[in-house]
Amino acid sequence: MDVNQDHTILVVDDETDVVAALESMLADRGYIIRQATRWTEAIAEIQDHRPDAVLLDLYLPNVQGEALLEFIRDLDPHLPVVIVSSEIETSKLDQLGRLGANGFVRKPFSEDDLFLVVE
Repeated sequence: MDVNQDHTILVVDDETDVVAALESMLADRGYIIRQATRWTEAIAEIQDHRPDAVLLDLYLPNVQGEALLEFIRDLDPHLPVVIVSSEIETSKLDQLGRLGANGFVRKPFSEDDLFLVVE
């Protein structure tokens, strides 16, 4: 029995290749993966399916990740949210931490980096 089979992770990213890579890595470890490419889909997924964690890209169409992070925190202050982004400056990391981000993974990511934060 896989220890992660009951854990669902919502991947929020508009880049299909990133979503596919994350899904492959996480599914191999037994996680159930849900996907959202737009902020409206992400909110619906959180409300309707309550994932165990969210992997959130900072740059989505029509919304910045910071705004979506704040919205997620309003919905569920305890839901773990990990930021996945290629451009993370120290000042932005501080801001995201204050907004409630639980971790950060820089794109391109390795499986080791990803699982260090996710698990």
